Amino acid sequence: MASYPFANVDSYVAIFSRIQLYFHRFLLAITDWFHACVALERLVTVIADVKFNLTKSKTMAKLLIIVISLFTRVSFLHDPIHRYLIDDDEEQRTWCMVHFTPSIGICNSFINIFHSIVPFGLKLILAMSIIVSIAKRRASVKKQKLVCGTYKKAISKT
Repeated sequence: MASYPFANVDSYVAIFSRIQLYFHRFLLAITDWFHACVALERLVTVIADVKFNLTKSKTMAKLLIIVISLFTRVSFLHDPIHRYLIDDDEEQRTWCMVHFTPSIGICNSFINIFHSIVPFGLKLILAMSIIVSIAKRRASVKKQKLVCGTYKKAISKT
């Protein structure tokens, strides 16, 4: 091992592993939220049609990027605090472990479920709303009285 005159190697490993795992969790969650935002913008585009304002959309997107980034980062701040290193002498490895108190563990479980279920549910609801909006528009344009047939066609095309 190389010698570092001003710091301990274990402290570098501990800091790096905490930062790395924090960013992995953060980036995974933020990706799901951004996909949900894209689905929302697509729904707004379908509903607004010609009245869609691109400048407002860009401004809203910039605001959402900042808000979602801050919200997601803050929600995962508890994780790096509770991480520690364990040296495994038999396999000559260092493991980064996490240990939560029961209340923090419940909070962590809720945060994980929230960051996976809510964006998924939003994407599902927004996708169905897009299908319904397009089907209604096609039904009104074609002057069809049976919207159900148009729903079936819209679903079969996707």
